[in-house]
Amino acid sequence: GDVDTLRGSERTAANLKKLQLAMKQLKAAEEDLIYKTRQLNKTLTTTGFVAKGATDSLRNLARSYVSVFAAMGAAGSITSTSQELTALQITLMGVSKDAKIAAEDFEFVKQVSKGLGLNLTEATRSYGKLGTAAVASGLSLDQAKEMFLATSELATAFNVSEADYEGVSRALSQIMSKGKLSTEELLQLGERVPIAFESAASALGVTLNELFPLIESGKVMSVDFGPQVVKEWRKFARESGTLAASMKTSRNAMGAFRTTWQETVDELSK
Repeated sequence: GDVDTLRGSERTAANLKKLQLAMKQLKAAEEDLIYKTRQLNKTLTTTGFVAKGATDSLRNLARSYVSVFAAMGAAGSITSTSQELTALQITLMGVSKDAKIAAEDFEFVKQVSKGLGLNLTEATRSYGKLGTAAVASGLSLDQAKEMFLATSELATAFNVSEADYEGVSRALSQIMSKGKLSTEELLQLGERVPIAFESAASALGVTLNELFPLIESGKVMSVDFGPQVVKEWRKFARESGTLAASMKTSRNAMGAFRTTWQETVDELSK
């Protein structure tokens, strides 16, 4: 009994040392992340993607968190995260119907998520719904990506909640699926995006007073409206400075880390 107790104590002490070491590594990586995030704010490219140095810093911090989880016996959490990423990638098969392209699309979504500080799960679902609807309407895969990127940049610019981000993506997906722009979906966008009506009018080349009568006429086709309105969204987000300002927040940095964490866990679990 005394021997078992001694061995148990030794294992506890060893695990404690591992945890303490992992926490020290985490602290050091966290300090490095803060520094690199400040540098990132000065050097972000116009595409909005995270610079390599900042990505490396995020990855180092994520690896430290993995060490902490492992030391605490959280293998189940790591496994579930990896499984979730696999499931997310599979959902993108609906866009291209091709496994290789779906994998490439997932990499694209991950880069956008890290660059804009988005929730990777919500971003992937958004691209899956919007991409599927856009391609089914007759748009190209590149046009579908452009719509997703513009939607994500606008959501980041206005710092909307994850629920509203999903709502904007859903409304635009419904517009593309129905074939024509309807008042219902435009009102849904208006509830979540302050410039929804103005950007729609600009995309169609009409005034605000002319906008809703034109929509009610049933002459506004989704395949024409979708690509044009997202151009207006992206133009506003970039030229107004709201996107750049939102990307300097701690929310953006933590969102980028969260995606890097998921990505790192997935790599280490294989």
